[in-house]
Amino acid sequence: MPDSRPDRCRRPLKDRLPHPGAEYVVQFDANPKPHPEFRRVASHLGARRAEKLVVCRDASAPVGVPVRVRVVAVSRPSSSARGHIEVAYLGRAERDPYAGLYVDPFTKRRFEAHLAAGTPVLLEGPQGCGKSSLAEAAANATDMVFVRFNASAVLETTDFLATLQLAVENGATRSLWLRTEIGLALERAAVERDRRFMVFIDELNRCRELARNGIMPILDGSRVAWDPSTAAWLPVPKNMVFVAAVNIGDGFTGTTALDLAQVDRFAVIQVDYPPREAEEQILVSRFPTVAAAHIRAVTQVAATLRTDPELRLAVSVRATQEVCQVLSDERFRQANDEELAMLIRAAVCGRLRGAWDDPSTEAGVASTKITEILAETPTRRRRGG
Repeated sequence: MPDSRPDRCRRPLKDRLPHPGAEYVVQFDANPKPHPEFRRVASHLGARRAEKLVVCRDASAPVGVPVRVRVVAVSRPSSSARGHIEVAYLGRAERDPYAGLYVDPFTKRRFEAHLAAGTPVLLEGPQGCGKSSLAEAAANATDMVFVRFNASAVLETTDFLATLQLAVENGATRSLWLRTEIGLALERAAVERDRRFMVFIDELNRCRELARNGIMPILDGSRVAWDPSTAAWLPVPKNMVFVAAVNIGDGFTGTTALDLAQVDRFAVIQVDYPPREAEEQILVSRFPTVAAAHIRAVTQVAATLRTDPELRLAVSVRATQEVCQVLSDERFRQANDEELAMLIRAAVCGRLRGAWDDPSTEAGVASTKITEILAETPTRRRRGG
């Protein structure tokens, strides 16, 4: 059988070592040795585990946070057991709010432009495509306070701002209005006028259809919200913007479609799964200890199931992350092809309808297709190999 190990396992050591002058982002630990020559150490260069210990003499380099470094020298480049990679500390790394998330440049610019204008935005897309992550990343990128509210428990129009609870005191029962995340954000935004707030309403189409009327005046030109605790209308401060997310598709029970008047209050942005190459890059960065060939197989399965015109299955990015999370565990570092296939089926088919061994169901069709895809995708090792 041809050698299908990752490239880094076949290339000579000297070809896998970084060159002096190359720059990376690392995260240092303090050197535990007493009175060390090198005050800081790290195990990774960027997203990949380094071939040798990464060391730095600069005691001012912070630990536990991403920093920029430049390679100064590599000692004992021909020895796999000895030597180190010396780097110079350049400064803290600026963290990209969208790191670990795929967003095409046009969608990103359009979303941020709507936020700057204060326009309500509706994110539409399949399950697990990153709608919530996109909203939070955009809030961080535009320096907004991110407030999350899940609408699935909303039963009445008043539930967006406050919910009625029963309290028992000294044997007597009385009703209390408790502020929701939206109600608390309204109060805070009214006081902190110099800050901007994004209220993210997740699962908007899971609340009762008539209950959604409770946010209509918030989203239109009226910019007011009914406060049931005071029986009065509250003005919505201009430093608040609202973003909502909905899952669209026949497979979602317990959802109701937004009517045209409700949709018209929003600028609608379609969100989809990342391209295969982008998802692979994200997973490689997030799970550096997982074999590149395994990650490539996981993303190939997901991309094929999502884009096959006869299937169009909703394979959540949470499913691909679940597989890689397990593969990063020491119990599965040496996973063979059969184990990889079982992990992918568990993560993917378990999120679809039907039994995995029933070809008449979504899960059964996906299971068969996964076998076909993996047979054509090189992976690291087979059982006993």
